[in-house]
Amino acid sequence: MPNRKQGAVSNFPSYLGGGRLAAFLLLILLAVLETGAQILTGKALTGVIGLAAQSIWPIASFIAAVTALACLYWGRGVAAEWIGQNYVNDVRSGLARQAVRSALGRGRLGTISTRMSADLAALKNWSDAGICGVVSGALTLTAGLISALTIAGLDGLLSCLAGPTVSMLLVLILWIPLSARFRLRRAARGLLSARTGDAVYAVRTAAVYSAFELFVRPIRLAGGRLADISVKTVSLVQVLRASGTVTVPAGVLLFILMRSESALVPASVWGGLIYALSLCGAGVSLLILAVEALIERQIAVEKLRELDAQALEAPQIAPEGTEKISRRPIQTLSVDGRILAPPGEVAEMARSDIPGLTTRLMKGGEGIILGDLQAVFANPRDWGRRVAIVSEVVPLPRGSLREVVRTRGRVPKRQVDDALLLAGIDPGTTGLPSVIDPQRHLIDPCTMARLRLVRGLVANPHALIIDEPWLAQDAALKSRLTDWAIGSGCAVVWLRPS
Repeated sequence: MPNRKQGAVSNFPSYLGGGRLAAFLLLILLAVLETGAQILTGKALTGVIGLAAQSIWPIASFIAAVTALACLYWGRGVAAEWIGQNYVNDVRSGLARQAVRSALGRGRLGTISTRMSADLAALKNWSDAGICGVVSGALTLTAGLISALTIAGLDGLLSCLAGPTVSMLLVLILWIPLSARFRLRRAARGLLSARTGDAVYAVRTAAVYSAFELFVRPIRLAGGRLADISVKTVSLVQVLRASGTVTVPAGVLLFILMRSESALVPASVWGGLIYALSLCGAGVSLLILAVEALIERQIAVEKLRELDAQALEAPQIAPEGTEKISRRPIQTLSVDGRILAPPGEVAEMARSDIPGLTTRLMKGGEGIILGDLQAVFANPRDWGRRVAIVSEVVPLPRGSLREVVRTRGRVPKRQVDDALLLAGIDPGTTGLPSVIDPQRHLIDPCTMARLRLVRGLVANPHALIIDEPWLAQDAALKSRLTDWAIGSGCAVVWLRPS
């Protein structure tokens, strides 16, 4: 599993890690069997063309070969899709985990998710059309060459080699300019996404000042640049693809020229040769798609590694240990040898008493101890629950009311309702939208502070740190929290401005 130190983008050995290795071996087996079915189909086709009217066996053989070919083609496609999706999901999960565990910011994570989509699609395409495409393309081309040799002899083999040879030469010639074009197109797409994002963030400003054209113009210019580069890129790609489409006519012409002074070629040989040329053309097309996928994969991996590096460079915002913290018994929280508040009691202290206390508690840095456990060794999920911080620096997630306030899988409705009442919110008439989005909805700051308090209460903490000026002015709330601390055994610490 990708981690903070190792990174999320794996090389080819990791691509075959886990169950993907077995699936890849299955794919190779299916591709080999498909190659055999393609050769048998060509043989059966020549038999059908030259059969006697009363014979049914050549037709039956042809139908059986085509049926087997279709089934193997289906199985190979499904295996390739599973490998690609599984591989990309591992990379996506690793990058998302890196981003979430790093202080990249709320908006930053959304930008990263958007950038990941195109790059992960390129990785998926590399798995399907690249790795699996090379296997299928090479074997399909081999099947075509073997069919041509067995059906039409050496002349047929040479005819089938003409198209693939030209295609491979074009790949060698166009590799560098094609790579450059793909990079330019990727950069143009990124620029367009950035300009679109800028316009979205500035939409209110544009509406207030009626400056729509000012914000639309960068999008139009970036879109025009992308269109221009895309056309130039596709013009090179089409040169490669065209080489695959001329395999059949070029092979037929070459075969005619080589057999011009020989006896007439039987119809069965012509049918088998055209079938073999079609296989060669299909194999070349798959290999060309693999070349495109490989170039895009190189660019995508570079971009994904950049995102991964940003996550690694971002400051740590939570402990990275593995020690679990049980719900009971309640442990005492101390910072630099100072007990913030004994269990079951309420204390008040100035922010200047321990500078940066909220951030230090959130990170679980040196000098912070809960019971006998040093914070640096704590499990991050347990630490966030047992040392609950009620502050604007710990934003609320998006979701329904229950999803916003819970910090664990299942929270009883009664516990949520009790926490809402304790925080000063009526569970029956909250006045909140069905889906709370702290980034979009203009919710009263005091209500948001109370929701953050509810989230801390339902976490069953050992220590509840409240750094909310809005709540500090509510004397009734302070009284209720004092009673709650005595009953629950939790330590409550109020932070006031210096």
